[in-house]
Amino acid sequence: MADVRLEKVTKTFGKVVAVSDASLTFKDKQLTTVVGPSGCGKTTLLRLVAGLEIPTSGNIYIGDKLVNEVPPWDRNIAMVFQSYALYPHMKVFDNIAFPLKAAKCPKEEIRRRVKQTAELLEIPELLERRPRELSGGQMQRVAIGRAIVREPEVFLMDEPLSNLDAKLRVYMRAEIKKLQRVLGVTTIYVTHDQAEAMTIGDTLVIMNKGIICCMGDPDTVYSEPIDTFVATFIGSPAMNLLEGDFESQKGLFVTESLEYKLPSDVADVMKEKGLSKVIVGIRPEDVIVSDSKVQGFIDTEVYMIEPLGRELLLSLKLGDHIIKAITPPDIKLKIGGDAWMRFDDKKLHIFDRKTERIVV
Repeated sequence: MADVRLEKVTKTFGKVVAVSDASLTFKDKQLTTVVGPSGCGKTTLLRLVAGLEIPTSGNIYIGDKLVNEVPPWDRNIAMVFQSYALYPHMKVFDNIAFPLKAAKCPKEEIRRRVKQTAELLEIPELLERRPRELSGGQMQRVAIGRAIVREPEVFLMDEPLSNLDAKLRVYMRAEIKKLQRVLGVTTIYVTHDQAEAMTIGDTLVIMNKGIICCMGDPDTVYSEPIDTFVATFIGSPAMNLLEGDFESQKGLFVTESLEYKLPSDVADVMKEKGLSKVIVGIRPEDVIVSDSKVQGFIDTEVYMIEPLGRELLLSLKLGDHIIKAITPPDIKLKIGGDAWMRFDDKKLHIFDRKTERIVV
């Protein structure tokens, strides 16, 4: 197995910069998810590693080997695509065996490895079927099996579950995560689904406009976002962001409809940095809501109530702001009525309004 390392990699298509100065390492034996909005460059990044695109500048290494000029078939990688790309006229056995036959492996070796792969994926009973006789989840397993059977150094997965229904996607992403643990193969997994990226990956890479915004374990990326883009992109519903001014003498965060006393340690940091124009961020689960008046809570209007079974998603109107909050389902509120809220001061995030980077 091997690390995959990118050093200052840029890829342009004419005047369009698809990937800009990307430097990162996909660690050996880990599953790294790459996520970002459409057009952010994540699939181009994967294609660069695969050798389907050549970098405009920079270097790509698989292990210690520079692979910029190495063709895809000599990189010892395997790809799983969004489309299953199975051969419809071939049985499942032959679809899985195809890369081994292309490599002219002995028949007994092919038979052994296909059987081993089918058992690992729990599809040995499907080996004599053709793709038209399979469900979407079964076809995806066959596509994964065709990649596994090669025993590559690196797996590259490009939105492999996007064609499946929601329930099957949840099941399959758990299966892929378990499978990757068993195989221990370095895996780069591209998806546009941030929930999928959070749950499946050991490491999370977030891209925007061709730039690597951040890289880290999912919990840290979620709880300590480095800027407002990451704060709002990761997490559903997104983090609440409120633009306003910091009044250093009183330690207040002030907008047209809100005056909020900031914790003294947060205010002290902002004073030291000389900040006055800021953005305060708070995640919906860190907004505390009451259905009766409580001292120190802020009076708001209930704009929307969305039942989610075990919890409620509330939209609270405060002047021109709509603040999202997640509460237990037994709270007694009605649309158009009053609700009282406060923020969990330990979970506040303060961003510089000019740079949109985290301050506290």
